[in-house]
Amino acid sequence: MFRSYFTVAVRNLFKRKISTLIQVIGLATGLACCTLVALYFRHELSFDRHFENGDRIYRVVSDFKDGSRAPTAPWVYASLLKQEIPEIEAVSRLDAKNSPCIVKAMDDTAAVPYLEWTGYWVDPNFFDLFSFHFILGDRKTALSAPNTIVLSAEVAQRLFHGVYPIGKRVRAGNTEYTVTGVFRQDGPDHLAAGFFASNNSTGIREALTKITNWVSDPNYYTYLRLRPGADVRQVGDKLHV
Repeated sequence: MFRSYFTVAVRNLFKRKISTLIQVIGLATGLACCTLVALYFRHELSFDRHFENGDRIYRVVSDFKDGSRAPTAPWVYASLLKQEIPEIEAVSRLDAKNSPCIVKAMDDTAAVPYLEWTGYWVDPNFFDLFSFHFILGDRKTALSAPNTIVLSAEVAQRLFHGVYPIGKRVRAGNTEYTVTGVFRQDGPDHLAAGFFASNNSTGIREALTKITNWVSDPNYYTYLRLRPGADVRQVGDKLHV
């Protein structure tokens, strides 16, 4: 019986070729669109999933009186968060000016003269919040000393081409740094950086220490990690100043 139904259905399809073609094309287009949308959402939801305690990490944003909003906060704000709000376990900042920067090796072992790559200047405890997978170096202490920098595996490979990079000197922007680590991106993250350099470095440190007011250019991403069990809504209410 089912074979008979199938045979009749096939014959009807071939009798109405134009209608059948339109229906098949419509069905194929619909399935393709649904698949693309599902893949897009899957990709978007996969960002930052590989970080430890990622469900407790939040970024502070600024709401202005004119109704606008910025994903950044004043530099001095972060220093008060952990002191004033006990639910906050750790706080870290990075420079939001993530335009491409020239990274140049300072010795003859470089495979290329320089690279142009996006990177960030971060607090020394940055890797305490963001658990990037380190191939070389110690994540906990990589940026503890001034004038230190951590490279992505791609940047390290292209810059030094197999030469052991730890201890090498590189210039990023106008400052020289010592390479103390190489990290690998285990999944997509919203930073997509080629390097992270310590903001406790020559020139940068002196400029940052001069920022003491709340109306300075708010060009710093401020991240915080809440303590286990902390109520994010209560913390959000306490953040208003």
